[in-house]
Amino acid sequence: MNIVSNEILSATIEQVNTESSNTNSVIQSVWSSASNSPAVLDSYVYQDGLNLVYSESENISYDSIIECRQALDRYFSFYFRQLATIPDVTLGINYVINLSKVINYYVQSSNLIIELSNEILSIACLNSTHATNHLNYLDFAVKNNNFEIASAGKTILYVDEDNYSTLTSALAVATAGNMIVVDKMLSESVILKDGVDIWFNAGAGNELNSSNLRLFHTSTNNVNCNIYGLGVFSNNENIFDTNPLFHINGNSTINIGYQGMNTTLTRPCIYAYGHTGVVSVRSKGHTMTGRLLDSDSQNYLFDTDVVKMGNDGAGDLVLYPDNTLNTYFYIRNALMTNDSDYFGTLYLQSTSVSIYDLNLINTRAENYGTSCSIQSPRMKHIQ
Repeated sequence: MNIVSNEILSATIEQVNTESSNTNSVIQSVWSSASNSPAVLDSYVYQDGLNLVYSESENISYDSIIECRQALDRYFSFYFRQLATIPDVTLGINYVINLSKVINYYVQSSNLIIELSNEILSIACLNSTHATNHLNYLDFAVKNNNFEIASAGKTILYVDEDNYSTLTSALAVATAGNMIVVDKMLSESVILKDGVDIWFNAGAGNELNSSNLRLFHTSTNNVNCNIYGLGVFSNNENIFDTNPLFHINGNSTINIGYQGMNTTLTRPCIYAYGHTGVVSVRSKGHTMTGRLLDSDSQNYLFDTDVVKMGNDGAGDLVLYPDNTLNTYFYIRNALMTNDSDYFGTLYLQSTSVSIYDLNLINTRAENYGTSCSIQSPRMKHIQ
């Protein structure tokens, strides 16, 4: 199968709800129920003249449609961790980069230069600031996909059955330049520490069902750190409150890698709360449910790359910004859904005279209620 033009993701699944049919295709995944053994056919070739995504094909049979569906979900989760998508403003296309083929990357004037194993790619950005934003996103995506690269030169502390029992106890002794590897499910409210990265192995995460606690926060500190890996983070306490999974404050830059984030309707997955400084947040993962992205006051950057954002009946909006600072928003590779009769899927509210640079890169927004996909009730400026 040869996919042409700027196509990113398509999932065609008969008789069951699709994982996403967001925009276009690197991947076409099909199952057939013609026999008693449904099959997933994964055939994926990305064609943009540069062969940036390499591919294979396989046909695997399963005993039931449910097993087939689960395999397809695992496939999406695994495959999209290996990709990063970066737009070229001159050519008007989105490059899908296979992270395993990336050797080096740097900014040159207003271009992002990416050295791949078989060629050098120059991506035109709006200016040097935008190029640096995309470089930092690519750097995070590369490290989130490779433990050896992310942990290089760092002292490792382990949270598991044999070492530290909690992430809080490991953070208490960790210093800048350390990495903590979590290999268990946690249930705690964690204050992040400047310069200390965290890696969650598959099957690890943090689940804290509390009406008044946050899973991860910066408190009043200025924190720069990375959370990598395959963590699952959730707070499913049904009492009405707005305590998020991640509460980022101060002059902080937090990069968050994960497998899934799950909350209730009114609790944000990520809340960039820039009341005591300027906040930048990047995230790359697979699934977010609940109220997803919320930001207030001084936020410079909100950049998220996730396949599924929201579900029918699970969340009232995807993006809810109210910032006093001109802010860049990037949402990449996402199917965004909600069923609200009041909020738009992207509810762009601002009580201040601010500019939102909103970039939807290979995304689709849907609203299954009576509201709209993109709603701007009090926006002063948008570009």
